Amino acid sequence: MKQTELTPEYVDFIPPVSDMKEGVLYISKVFKTTAHLCACGCGNVVVLPFGRSDGMFWALTERLSGVTIRPSVGSFNLPCKSHYYITDNKVEWL
Repeated sequence: MKQTELTPEYVDFIPPVSDMKEGVLYISKVFKTTAHLCACGCGNVVVLPFGRSDGMFWALTERLSGVTIRPSVGSFNLPCKSHYYITDNKVEWL
């Protein structure tokens, strides 16, 4: 089932796939990484590193209204080919 919202959960370590819940965006500030089950409902894990200087990163913005990640999440290497933004905890499908 397609997600329309992801709830941030701050963790030290990203949980194993078997323990991940749909609709939860796991954020590890220690490892500058986020992970979530793909918002399309396919069950695949999407990992988005943030704030790294090696050129492969996303920007994570935290506000009272929620978490925003840029650029878009493009799961083009997954069979589902999902493409969406995460803006203030909302999933915006492209």
